[in-house]
Amino acid sequence: MEQALPGTTNTNFNGARFFTHWFDTFVYIDGKRYLNRFKFALVTIFIVFFVTVFTNYFSAQKYSFIITLSGSLACIILGYLDAQKKHKLARILFSFLLNAAAFTLCFVEGISSGAFFFYFLIVVIANFISEKENYGELRAIYTLTFVMLVITFFICPQKSELQVINQEMEQLNLLLNAIISFIIGGMLSYHMMKDSFHKEKALVSKERFLDSVYNTSLDAILIVSDKGIITDCNTESLNLFGYPSKNKLLGKYIYNLFEELDADDESLLHQQLQETNTWWQGELTCKTIDSKNFTGFVSVIPMTHETKQLKKINILDITATKQARADLEKAKEKAENAVLARTKFVSNMSHELRTPLNGIIGSTNLLLQNNWLPDQKQYFDILKYSSEHMLGLINDILDFSKIEAGKMELEKTGFSLNSLMNKLHTLFAGQFEKKGLTLTVNADEQLKELSFYGDPTRLNQVLTNLISNALKFTTSGGVSLIVKQITRNSNACSLKFMVKDTGIGIPKEKQHHIFESFAQADTATTRKFGGTGLGLSISAKIIELHGGQLQVESVHGEGSTFFFTIQLDFDYKRTSYLNEEVVRELRSLKGMKVLVAEDNPINMLIAKAVLEKWGIEVTEAVNGKEALDMYLSGEKVFDLVLADLEMPIMDGYELLHSLRTYTKDLPIITFTAALFENMQAHLINKGFTDYIQKPFRPEDLHRKLAVFYTSAE
Repeated sequence: MEQALPGTTNTNFNGARFFTHWFDTFVYIDGKRYLNRFKFALVTIFIVFFVTVFTNYFSAQKYSFIITLSGSLACIILGYLDAQKKHKLARILFSFLLNAAAFTLCFVEGISSGAFFFYFLIVVIANFISEKENYGELRAIYTLTFVMLVITFFICPQKSELQVINQEMEQLNLLLNAIISFIIGGMLSYHMMKDSFHKEKALVSKERFLDSVYNTSLDAILIVSDKGIITDCNTESLNLFGYPSKNKLLGKYIYNLFEELDADDESLLHQQLQETNTWWQGELTCKTIDSKNFTGFVSVIPMTHETKQLKKINILDITATKQARADLEKAKEKAENAVLARTKFVSNMSHELRTPLNGIIGSTNLLLQNNWLPDQKQYFDILKYSSEHMLGLINDILDFSKIEAGKMELEKTGFSLNSLMNKLHTLFAGQFEKKGLTLTVNADEQLKELSFYGDPTRLNQVLTNLISNALKFTTSGGVSLIVKQITRNSNACSLKFMVKDTGIGIPKEKQHHIFESFAQADTATTRKFGGTGLGLSISAKIIELHGGQLQVESVHGEGSTFFFTIQLDFDYKRTSYLNEEVVRELRSLKGMKVLVAEDNPINMLIAKAVLEKWGIEVTEAVNGKEALDMYLSGEKVFDLVLADLEMPIMDGYELLHSLRTYTKDLPIITFTAALFENMQAHLINKGFTDYIQKPFRPEDLHRKLAVFYTSAE
């Protein structure tokens, strides 16, 4: 079946579809089938007209034929108007059509033909199709029908004077008109009663459903007039406030349900009840009929019913919730105090243990440096190992305590990744050699010359722990530390760290336990290899602080790979900012005029020297005010302004604002040592054309200036 696209007209007329749609007298509302009363009446009258067209034609009643044929065509047109959503116009015209048809038929056939029975039919149809809320329309149709009936009996002849109708035909017409009128009237009345019954049944069902929802709500629901008087309530209202029946609660002021409202509170609540479109919600102390108090969460919602402005007030008893919240706050405070006390205890114990331990380790080192007997060396080594192991355990416990208390924070300092990895290799080289294992440290080539900004101490702690664990659980083969670059931009680099070993591996069902505190793969591992089970837990927490996640892939008996991905910012202060080969190849920008506003003489000296190497004519200004005066003087026409953000008298922002009042097209680039989140977007939104980060790379500055030099040529 062809359908027109939305917004277009389907020029292919589908007669069958039009025919079936025109005679379809049912409509579906909310999934239920209802009779379209107007359509049913229209189709019925159309059929009557259509049948009488043939009877009038074969009985040679030409005037009656024309009238009934015109009535049939008019019904089709009215059906079209109804389909175009012009329902009221279609109903009124339909009533006029029937009145006009009844009058003209009586006039051309004579009153004795019985066409006046159609007036009875018009009254029934008017009652059948009119909207019950629109009594004016119904009165107008009744009045019109009564007037036309009176006019008919006064004007129309008793017998036809326009066409020949024998007495038998007159009797037949009278009988047919009476039968048709009463049959159709009865049929319409039946459907009207049936349709009304179904609608009433649906309405009652819906009312029962809404009443069920209303009375099974866990909230107390009160309907209140604009005067503050309770007009209705649900069952929960009675239960909540202790009233035995609705009659005891209805008619009371809503203010009586709240405990001793002061003037301001009562005024506020009264104002909410007066406001037509105001919603309000908050906590109020409510009181029952026995004067017992409870905390209620109150919502005031405006509504309209039968032109009356009402408010629906929902009240939920939150006494238990508030008490639970208060208990939770107390428990939280108690837990925080317990954690604080434990942290303080661990810190004090750490200090007390480290003090004698420092003496033990120091004395052991001194003894090892002196002359000792051959049989004493073994005991000195044991003493040194045991004391250092104990120091490692104390450090782990202190770190774990910091993490649990949320006190561990990452430092921000510059470091070389290559140097960090070399130190790790040096630290573990002897231990791996002693066990006959290999240790491989490898990073992507492009990372070796870079410096990063982060916490090298904590990163070193994680990698040391992972390599130490790999060494502990590996008896043959070796361990590899691998660092790969994942993504990179001008400010930061995403790095993946992997520690691979050929050790005993971890069964799959136990892999998710190893990052828990005080946990290892199994108790046999603890007995054989030792350890507290804190190392991986602490490492995982440190990686989380970096924004990553420590993960493991392992095959039992074949080895394990621990890995994590974190993002590290570049340390611009430590990175080489001069690439001589690149700088030498930069093209000349001769003839370009740049106004430089910079209060620091050293920075000005460097900027001027770099710019003049490219043939740029530089004009110096020590602050924004001086730069603005130079621009306004008109002595030089500048191609670009290069301005520091922080300057005395007038800073970079003020200079930008002042210049933009005179020119919208002049490129203004700021160079700044500041570093904050979304800096580029912030500066460009302020109105700067671009920005350069201090310290700057010559090639970066050249690239930004060359854009405007090219456009000037």
